[in-house]
Amino acid sequence: MLLALLVGAAFVLSSCKEKLPPCPLVRVQAPLNQITKFAPGAPMAEENVVYASRIRGVAIKCTYAEVKARANAKGQGASDTMEVLLKISFETLRGAAGSGSEVQAEYFVAVTDRRKAVLNREVFQVELPLPAGRGVATTEQEAWMDFELEGRTGLAFEIYVGFQLTDEETEFNKRLLGGS
Repeated sequence: MLLALLVGAAFVLSSCKEKLPPCPLVRVQAPLNQITKFAPGAPMAEENVVYASRIRGVAIKCTYAEVKARANAKGQGASDTMEVLLKISFETLRGAAGSGSEVQAEYFVAVTDRRKAVLNREVFQVELPLPAGRGVATTEQEAWMDFELEGRTGLAFEIYVGFQLTDEETEFNKRLLGGS
């Protein structure tokens, strides 16, 4: 009887799914969450806008894996790593000076620790469709990142997503937001 209970308990425990550690927090913050492109050499005025786009949302999926550490002088052990898949949604408007069916933009994904030290940062290209007329076009793009956990969970990290802006574009966004 005791053996049957132990076998039953072992079966129940083995059928429980292992809970994976959590993903990092994802942040998309102003003023890097939007971009407005003007016709080259033209003043920053509404009639010179080629397109305006914003990051509408980011979904995240994390995978934990144990991988062999890079060979080092001592040739020691293994290190855990996290792979992150981000699905980034963009929303784009055609401006008065816009032409063509799509435009190219750049965005970045940065992984930081809780002290905001950047551990990994990559810049990605995205083709943004331009809607006909005054409509809104949406597109979604996937970006992969991986980084070493060094014994921590995903909660020890943050992921920032934003457009790769020039200083002038950043200042324009700050003025739109009512900042300096």
